[in-house]
Parts: sequence; structure tokens; C-alpha cells
Amino acid sequence: MNRLPLAFLLASSMLFFGASGMYVAALRSRRPGLPFWAHAVALSGWLTLTAGGLVRLGLWRSLPFGAFSDGALLLLWAVAGGFLWLERRYLIRVGGALVLPLLALGSAYIFWRPAGGGELLPALASPWVTVHAASVFAAYSAFALAAVAGALYLILERELKRKQLTGLRFSLPDLDTLERLVRALVVLGFPFLTLGLLSGAFWSRRVWGAYLLADPKVIFAWITWLIYGLQLLYWRAAGGRGRRTAIASLIGLLAVAVNYLALGALVDTVHRF
Repeated sequence: MNRLPLAFLLASSMLFFGASGMYVAALRSRRPGLPFWAHAVALSGWLTLTAGGLVRLGLWRSLPFGAFSDGALLLLWAVAGGFLWLERRYLIRVGGALVLPLLALGSAYIFWRPAGGGELLPALASPWVTVHAASVFAAYSAFALAAVAGALYLILERELKRKQLTGLRFSLPDLDTLERLVRALVVLGFPFLTLGLLSGAFWSRRVWGAYLLADPKVIFAWITWLIYGLQLLYWRAAGGRGRRTAIASLIGLLAVAVNYLALGALVDTVHRF
């Protein structure tokens, strides 16, 4: 990653940090205009990150998934864009105090640990890899946003039970809306995860001669698929509602984090290029 994309990344990181402070201040002070400006600054950070990604694409003509930092950048971009849309659509003002600090820290980490640019390895120069990476990152983004909605559901439910209402109550949708949002995001992400795993299997067959490798990340990815698949079956069969839906979204994201972060960083797998 040369200096030009790094400049975009640094600028977006600074904007995300600024938006984080504004979201937290808006939660504490409840000034009516502050959430609007926090959203505007966060959107500026996302647009800056988008511009940097387009510059990178123009320079190297490849999607950023050849290294962990590249993939994390693509995931961060998708989560940020998805959250900003959901915030505007559902008026989830307080969610920025939860999401933006994580985005800011993630972008700062990628800035300090950038991946080198250049051409992809021959094994990665395949349409199957493009479909696989794009689908998996789309799924992970949807699952991350579902977990955010689930966490906000649990926070709001706790306030309502204690009957000690703060600014949170007036900065969030009602519980039914948050629950429907969790379900919708999981339903959206599951087909993408399925497509990502199947396209990865076809690519694996062409490169290594087997659809399913005895690789920790591959195996745990299918375990994650099973966790979300069982969630969907449970919701359909038993009509699981309320806090169970929210908790299930957090469990699912934990599985994603273990697979993407822990195994990706600590275990030698075929996904380390």
C-alpha cells in the first residue's frame, strides 16, 4: 500500500475518531444538532475511505483481499457504510457511540500495519476467489450489524425493565423494530455466507484437488454457517423472539470473530498469503 492510499486511510481514521467523540458527546449531552454533525463526520470518513479504495483499485487493479490488512479494510468499509445507512433509515443515533470507536481503532490498526501492494498471487487470480471474498465479507458485515442491533436491544430492554429511562430510550427504535432488524440482517447475511463457502470450495477443488480442506479456518467457517443456519431454523420452527434473538446474534458474531481474527492471526492456514 503506497503513500497515496495510506493518506486516505489516515484521513478516514481521523474522521472516524472525531465522529466517535461526537457520538459519545451526543449521548451524554442530548444536544439536538450533535447527532446530525456526528453522522456527517462519520459519512465523510466513509467517503474518504471509499475514495482511497478506488485509488488503490486503479493502481493495482485488484480487490483488497490478498492479505489480512487488505481484507480487514474491505470489511471495515462495508460495516461503516451499512451502519451509516441503518442509522439514517432507523434513526439509531446511539449506535454510533458503539460502532464508530471500533471502526476508528480498526482503521488506525490497518494504517500502522498496512499490507504491501502489487499483483495477486497466481492462486488468487480467479473469479471464484473474487466471488468468495466479496460474499464472505458481505455476510460478515451483515452479521456484525445484526450483533450491534442485538446489543442495542439488550441495552434498551434492560432500561425498560429497570424503569430508569435515560437518553438511550429516545435515541433508539422500539424493541420490536430492533428485533426485526436483527432477523433481517441475519437473513440477508446467510445466503452470502453460503455463496462464499461454496465458491471457496470450488476454488479449493481447482487449486488443491479437494472441495473441503482439513484447514482450521475452513472448518470453523462451516461451523459458523451451521450456527446461523440453526438460528434461522429455530426462528422459523419455534418462533424464538425477544432477547433470545439478540443473544443469538452476539453468539454468531463471536463465531465470526474467532474465525476471522483469532484463527487468522494465530493459526497457519491456507488463507495466509
